[in-house]
Amino acid sequence: MQNKIIILTLFFIFFSCFDRREKLLKQDTIVLIEKIEDYKKLYGKIPPDLKSIGVDEKEKGPIFYTPWNDSINYIIYFSEGGVGESKKYYSDTKKWENIDRGIN
Repeated sequence: MQNKIIILTLFFIFFSCFDRREKLLKQDTIVLIEKIEDYKKLYGKIPPDLKSIGVDEKEKGPIFYTPWNDSINYIIYFSEGGVGESKKYYSDTKKWENIDRGIN
């Protein structure tokens, strides 16, 4: 019985931490999206990289930015777990998606 309680406790701790991490990443990406959109309004195009809007890009993430070739649209994404599992924000639809539909 005590083992079940320990396992359940660890289960809830793990998933509450994971949920909290995802919420924090989404909050950070919302701020990032606002900065990109402000830059776009000011210059008529998206920034070539995050350094252009004062954000220190890290090669290991956790948040990534990919500008499209059209200079208007972009993808913001962060990993949700393993390789290939990421949540992506596509600026052309202004929606979060779990699929990788690529860059148009």
